[in-house]
Amino acid sequence: MFEVKAFWVRMIFTGRGAPPTAFKSSNELKKWVSENTEGIGYIDLADVDDSVKVILVVR
Repeated sequence: MFEVKAFWVRMIFTGRGAPPTAFKSSNELKKWVSENTEGIGYIDLADVDDSVKVILVVR
């Protein structure tokens, strides 16, 4: 986890990027993805419904 945080600190500091938005719940993420045609995210398979399209399942 430290490496991920360090990566984003470098990206932000150098102005080369910003971390992805974090959502508090699967429902918030599904709402955002369904409203943003270029949106992508990941949630637990149990939380998938018709409001989003699955493009990859990782087990």
